[in-house]
Amino acid sequence: MKDSAIKVGFGVTDLTPPPGLEMSGFSARTEAATGTHDPLFARVMYLAEPGGPEDSLLLITFDLIGMSQVLVNAIKQGVQERFGVPGERVILACSHTHGGPSTLDNGLLGRHDDAYLGSIPGRVFEAVAQAMGNTSPANLYLASAPAENAGKNRNIPGGPMDSSTGVLAVTNPATDALLGVVLNYTCHPTVLGPTNLLYTADYPYYTNRLVSQVTGLSPDRVLFTQGACGNINAGHTAKTSMTATGLSLRTYEEAEKLGGNVGKAALEALKAIRADPASHLIAPAAQIPVLTETVSLDWNPALWANPAGVNRFKQEKEAVLANGEWNQRADASVLVRWSDTMLGEKLDPAWPPMQANLTAVKLGRLNWVTAPGELYVQYGLALKEKAGQREESAWLLGYTNGVLGYYPTPDAFEREDYEAATAYRYYGWPGPFTNQVGEHIGAAALALLDKMSKENNPEKQ
Repeated sequence: MKDSAIKVGFGVTDLTPPPGLEMSGFSARTEAATGTHDPLFARVMYLAEPGGPEDSLLLITFDLIGMSQVLVNAIKQGVQERFGVPGERVILACSHTHGGPSTLDNGLLGRHDDAYLGSIPGRVFEAVAQAMGNTSPANLYLASAPAENAGKNRNIPGGPMDSSTGVLAVTNPATDALLGVVLNYTCHPTVLGPTNLLYTADYPYYTNRLVSQVTGLSPDRVLFTQGACGNINAGHTAKTSMTATGLSLRTYEEAEKLGGNVGKAALEALKAIRADPASHLIAPAAQIPVLTETVSLDWNPALWANPAGVNRFKQEKEAVLANGEWNQRADASVLVRWSDTMLGEKLDPAWPPMQANLTAVKLGRLNWVTAPGELYVQYGLALKEKAGQREESAWLLGYTNGVLGYYPTPDAFEREDYEAATAYRYYGWPGPFTNQVGEHIGAAALALLDKMSKENNPEKQ
């Protein structure tokens, strides 16, 4: 078997904040963090090509809900200046855990701590230095297996979902020892609900732990990436996260079950690789191909906030604060804060569109396409289907290189799903994107995949 010319290095840094910071993700959570259940990490995998850093790739995974564009730019620019890896070759993939600190500048579900945010780039640079300073030859293998009893469509019972657990295994060519694993699964890490006040990576922690225990691999070298999980979670509704009701199954025991099921699928994929390594081996090109695309996300002017409408909305929520049910008041408080924020803005419907930056990476027959936010699962499935038609594989990496909001399907706007009709307020925007936002992001992802294939596999066209 021909060995890969690529070298791989790994690094890790602890991102766990001190107790007392506000957590992110739930309007019903009103208290700050009281401690840590499991530490939060940034894990680094450096794929070093013979041409040097400018041809290589950094994947950095974070046990965080997401990143503001300010933080993304600070890390990418710092890595490029310090280590010579171009910014477009630095992939910052967040798991989207709702058990971590607030890290989104504009979001209203938890206020971020400036000192904590300011500490993240330096910690990441230390982990990058570890990875780039300790590389060794490696082979890459690709497989997948379905996870049973894990993610579910949270809006349509029995609706579309993606059960596939993707596994990229890194081994030592001389000894065949496992050096590292990158996982990809599609499900919100929101098993733990708003009553949880401990820092946690949620179910990916248990996935990581099981893979580490069974393989003997250090947990530092099990990297988790999130898929197109905008409408996928463990089965609860968005409403329960706003009202702190229906939480009987949102426990660490349930997180262990879900994470364990994903971990078992990952182990099955690793078993398949061991059984037939030749058919699972992938060979990245001497210069890892990377493409980028920017998509303009237009606002829906018909639903744009205006002072009169915001004042009416604020009065409604103030009435809930004064006389509403106890389990509605926390959410009402957040929405009053949104109202006050909007009334302090220039509510001009001619705001420029948001710019979503997508990146495609090709590792042999495995394609990664990133999206800065919460894409509905249908678009991730479409990407995989398109790649399969070319006898390739694709992972949609959500919450990567930033988070701008949800990207639902057009019918979600007709149903007035939370993600389409309401979520923009919690992201701190004056209005939702148009009902074609998911179509635009999904089409851009498919176009990147198509372009990548045409430029690197002309014989398959």
